[in-house]
Amino acid sequence: MTTRKRERRMSLLLEHLDRHADADLSASAIGDITGLGDGVLPLLADLAREGLVEHSWQDMDGRRRLCYRITQAGREAGRASRS
Repeated sequence: MTTRKRERRMSLLLEHLDRHADADLSASAIGDITGLGDGVLPLLADLAREGLVEHSWQDMDGRRRLCYRITQAGREAGRASRS
């Protein structure tokens, strides 16, 4: 994946996570919301390493899932990339 394409996808992720800032979302839900499917996992891992999202294990539908939430730094980075 080219750097430009990766940056656009990360920006898209931050935008959607910002819209759902009040919820912890599983990677599967984020993939569905953004249309990125399973391709969202490495992007979420990168965003977590950069401190733009945080993650925690949650029980959802009787299963433990790693869920993500945007951080304040992620909101600011997302807004900066859109302007």
